[in-house]
Amino acid sequence: NIQKMLEWQKLELTLKWIWTKVFGGLDEHAIATRVNEKFGIHFEKNDIKLPNKTHIKKSGTHLVYLHITIDTMAKIVVEVHVSEK
Repeated sequence: NIQKMLEWQKLELTLKWIWTKVFGGLDEHAIATRVNEKFGIHFEKNDIKLPNKTHIKKSGTHLVYLHITIDTMAKIVVEVHVSEK
C-alpha cells in the first residue's frame, strides 16, 4: 500500500540563500522529484499539496500531502535546511 509506505516519511531538502533572501523556494515539482528519488514512486506536481498552497521558503519542518487516489492522501514531513549560495 503506497499510502502506508509514504505516511509520515521524512524528506530533507536544502534551499539556497544569499543576503537573507531565499531563491525560489521549494515547489511541487522539486518535492515530486525528491519523492521519486527516495521512494521510486512517481508523482505529478498536481499530486503534491503544499502548506498554504505556496512554495516553501523557510527552513524547518513542513507537512506536505501527496494525493495518491481520488480519496487517498499520504502525509509526509519535509525538513528544509537553508545553506548559503
